[in-house]
Amino acid sequence: MIPSMEQPYLWPAPEAVERLNQLLPLPATGREQDWEVELADAGRIGEWLDLLEEGSLDLDAQSALALLIVCSILYGEERSHATPVLDRARMAIRADPLVHARMHSYWLRFFEPGGDVEIDAENTAFLANVAYVLT
Repeated sequence: MIPSMEQPYLWPAPEAVERLNQLLPLPATGREQDWEVELADAGRIGEWLDLLEEGSLDLDAQSALALLIVCSILYGEERSHATPVLDRARMAIRADPLVHARMHSYWLRFFEPGGDVEIDAENTAFLANVAYVLT
């Protein structure tokens, strides 16, 4: 069961972004509008999953890293929702109920009426992957 949240999770905390930029390290400039999208990198998903699974990050950093991982999957080459990478991401995100709740809060707002993602044939793989990773 996904815990309820008092506030919606709209974006990663600036402190978590800064910490991950240094820890990973990421080629951030500090001017990213959509950090999790602009720094997504499908080639680093395994490394980032290792860190998320390790459990050494605080909630804000875990949540930011989970966003980065999901964006890397969704904007990368993963088009089938039945792959080991997606299974691993799903389990890593579900390992912490608060991270899981934050991912629901963040992603589901895109699919609400008037949201950022139009539900059409082009977005079918995107929708399937989001639904799979977060359920």
